[in-house]
Parts: sequence; C-alpha cells; structure tokens
Amino acid sequence: MKKLIGQMVNIGFGVIISMVLTILTTPIITRIINPESYGEFSLFQTFSNVAMMIFCLGMDQSLVRYYYENDSIAYKRELLKKSTLLPLIIVIIFLFLSFIFAGFFNTYFLNDKIYTFLLLLNITFSIMYRFSIMVVRLEHQSRAYSVLTILSKVVYLINVFIFIFLNITSSYALTISLTISTIFCLIISITINRKIFKFWKSSTNNINLNELMKYGFPYIFSMALTSLFQANDKFFLSIYSDTRTIGIFASAVSIVSFLNIIQNTFTTIWSPYYLDFYFKNPYDHDFFKKVNDSVVTVMIIIGSSLIFFKDYIVFLLGMNYRDAKVLIPFLIFGPIMYTISETTVIGLVIAKRSKLQVIISFITFIIALLLNQIMVPTMGGIGAAISTGISYIIFYILRSYFSNSVLKIDFNFGKSSVLILILFIYSMFSTFYSNQIISFFIYIFIVLIDLTLYRKIISYGLKEIFIKRR
Repeated sequence: MKKLIGQMVNIGFGVIISMVLTILTTPIITRIINPESYGEFSLFQTFSNVAMMIFCLGMDQSLVRYYYENDSIAYKRELLKKSTLLPLIIVIIFLFLSFIFAGFFNTYFLNDKIYTFLLLLNITFSIMYRFSIMVVRLEHQSRAYSVLTILSKVVYLINVFIFIFLNITSSYALTISLTISTIFCLIISITINRKIFKFWKSSTNNINLNELMKYGFPYIFSMALTSLFQANDKFFLSIYSDTRTIGIFASAVSIVSFLNIIQNTFTTIWSPYYLDFYFKNPYDHDFFKKVNDSVVTVMIIIGSSLIFFKDYIVFLLGMNYRDAKVLIPFLIFGPIMYTISETTVIGLVIAKRSKLQVIISFITFIIALLLNQIMVPTMGGIGAAISTGISYIIFYILRSYFSNSVLKIDFNFGKSSVLILILFIYSMFSTFYSNQIISFFIYIFIVLIDLTLYRKIISYGLKEIFIKRR
C-alpha cells in the first residue's frame, strides 16, 4: 500500500502542476478562442481518441496483461514488438488509403483537407505514444510519467499562445498544438526506455502472437464501443445543436477534467500495479477492498465539492461559457464511476475474460445511445449531461457485477451505493434548481455520510501517510 501511495504522490506532482496550468490558462484561452472553434477542437479530440482505440487493436491491453509474466529485457522487448506490430501496419495501410481516397474523406468525414491531414497525423502519433507511455507505466516510472504529463501540457500551451500571438485563434491553433505536443512526448518516452525499444536486439520467440491477439482483439470492440459511448453526447449535440453548444459543453467537461486528471493518475498506476501485486499475492483480497474504499471516499468528496462550487468555478471561463454550470453536476459521474469501477473490474482482467468487457461496453453504448436520442433533442446540453451521468452509473454496475461473478471480492457495495444515490439526487437538484443554502446543507450532509461510512479506511490512510513520513 505504501508503494502505491508513493507512486501516486510522484504522479500526483505532475497532475497538480498540469492542473494548475489548466486553471491558469483556460480562462485566457476561452476568452480568446470562441465557443465554435472550441467545439470543433473538441470534435477533433473525440475523433482522434475513437480512432486510436480502434487501431490499437486491443494489443495495448495484451501488453499490460502479459508484461509481468517474465522480468527479462529480452521478453519485454519481444512482447512490445509483437504488441505494436499489427497496430502500426494497420495505421500505415489506413494512411496510404486515406491519401488515395482523400476526396472521400474530405467530403464525408471532415470536409476540410487540412483537418483531415492533422487528424490522420495525430491518430498515427497518438497510437505510437499510447504504447511508449504504456511502457513507462508498466516499468513503474512514476516520476518520468509525471514529467511527461507536465511536458505534454506545457508544450501544448506554448504552441497555443504562439498561435494566439500570431493572431491565429481558429481551431487550427488548438489542433496543431495538440499534435506537436503528442510528437514531442513520444520522442521523450521512447528515449527513456530505449533499451526496450531496441527491437532489432530481440532474441526470444517464446511469445505466442496468436495468444496476444486472442486476448487483445475483443478489446477492439470493447474500447471502440466505450469510446463511442464516451463520445455519444458530442455526436448527438453536433446533430441537434450547433458548435457553440458543443463548445459550452466542452468547457464544462474541461472543469470536470480535474476529476479526469485524478482518474488518469489512478488508472495509470493502478492497472499495472494490481496485476503485479496479484501475481505475487493472489489471495490478498483485503488490499483490493482497501483501495476500493479509499477511491470511493475521495471521489465522492471531490465530486460533491465540484457541484457545490460550480457557480464560482464557471466565472473563470468568461461570460460566453456561463451556461456550463448546469452541465457540471451530471458530468462528474463520468470520471467518478469510471475510477471506482477500475477497482472492481480487476476480476475480468486477471481471469482474461476480455469478451465480457465487450458485452459491458455494448450494453452501456446502447443505453447511452437511447438516452441521448431521448434527451438531447428536447433538453440540449443538459440532456447530454444527464445521459452521460446515468450511462456511467450503469457502466460501473455492470463492470462490478460481471467481475465479481468471476473473482469474488467482498467490496462494500452497500456503502458506495448509498453515496452514489445521494450524489445523484444532489446532481438532479443542482441542475434544475439554484439555491445555495439548500445546496450547502446537502453538500455537508454528503461529506459527513462519506466520512462516517468510511471512517476506518480514513484512519488507516492517515496512519499510512504518517508512518511513511516518519
């Protein structure tokens, strides 16, 4: 547990710096970049993320699952080579075809040659960076990961402000800056683990590519469906609303990104850590319960705090984005439920039940599709936010249920369910009513219930931190 906390602290440093940079610069950017351009950039990111997840072919998940079965550099090098081979071949073929049939992509995809080129370029380097940063995670190089997190944000912001200085304030400024940042961090991450990336020195053939594909390929559908599920709100807003609405929605998402940063920090450490821990301590289920309790405690408090302070936070974005405050209460469920579910889904990964991940993603995608179709046409951004919140709660329930049916761990589902229900009611109130006095009492009530239900894990955590410092 101390090791996990130590790595969280290391990565947390990078997260805090990145968060501070976001808080300081977002108000400036949103005052210069109009909501329409911000909406276009949001769609660019959505398309890139969905395509990256599909073209990885699930081999990134195979890399994680099999990485600790052998500690030798030769094994890791061969595993990385075989994991990256197919995704790179597929993306190169796709790039070749996209240039041949450029007219098709320009007409039916983005209707903009520059955007098409930038999108394809960003997808290619994002896939490569996905594997290189994965190695940093798997090697438990938390400080290096922290530095890369900071560099990614710094390089992106430097380029954005260069464009602004040159009086280029369209969405191109944001998309080009993002692509440059990805390429820069890719080079650094490969350099850090250059010994593992020396594929020509690979000397072992005891890794079965078919086995990697068998485990990883179901994740193509699972992660593609999950990405589509996550992008559902923006897709429906693009159909039933305009880019301004998407921009306001994206600005609300940027506020909630504080929780996304915590989510990414935790999953970055947790995914490789619990596999390594399980192989060494297969019967120590108490550890997993403590981590789950800790995550629930922290995420509920932070989530409820964002809801209570939302009216003050949106002032940072500027007048054009004030409508974002009613979207925040339900958008927080995305990172909250995903982070908590990462602690309860471990059974599916350990048991190699990747096909069940597909079923979970498919069910959640269909539910999100239906909810958005019902709510977005009449409620706009609020409907998209509510659909997202409900869908993520269902996503958490399904992941927890299927995982626990494979690997039985006595998580405190009763306690977490009570807090999630109260938080849902608070979100509903804060979306449709504006009464800070009532909101304050609900907020205090949630915090007190949280601290009471999880007082044992709070006491344990404080002792761990105190002992570590001594």
